[in-house]
Amino acid sequence: MRVSILGQEFHFENKESINMDIVEFIQGKIDNSNLLFSHLRIDGIEVFESFQAYLSSQSTVVNNIEVIMTSPNELVYETLTSAIQYIEGSLAEVKVLADSFYQSTSNNDIWGKLQYVVEGIQWFQETSSFIKQQKVRADIKDFASEFLDFSKEAKVLMEAVQQEDKILIGDILQYEIKPRFEEILRGLPDLVKNEVVS
Repeated sequence: MRVSILGQEFHFENKESINMDIVEFIQGKIDNSNLLFSHLRIDGIEVFESFQAYLSSQSTVVNNIEVIMTSPNELVYETLTSAIQYIEGSLAEVKVLADSFYQSTSNNDIWGKLQYVVEGIQWFQETSSFIKQQKVRADIKDFASEFLDFSKEAKVLMEAVQQEDKILIGDILQYEIKPRFEEILRGLPDLVKNEVVS
């Protein structure tokens, strides 16, 4: 098995039981690098999450693993670009979802869609924290602090969900989440046009 990481190639015995050793090897290389882990390409398949679980669950022998690393600034840029794409795809859905809660539509579909929005704002929370720790321009850090931090909205939304208050959920979506998404969409594309390095 061939493992490519940080411009180097390493060869391991090609058997299933070696996978946990490879996980530890990869993690060690990641930990000793100034770069951040992006994802793995395992026999041509892109694996972005839980590569440890993916490798340990493989019942077939893996031939090639390519470890994709990125600089913090590249990751910030990619993350902000993903944020724009997420909002562009979600903005109209948030409005429709708010209307569904106002109409007290009681089907499982609206709760599933709400979960998607909740996961999105949680991702924005993580993104905000990540960006604030990076060496990027001050205006990007300020934007992340001001617009990507949904902690207040997330707390109120979760309370409304626990109380099953559909009108309040609709209000939060319509008057807090949707306007914030619109503000992000107005300001973020101009920020990411330029380099993010401070």
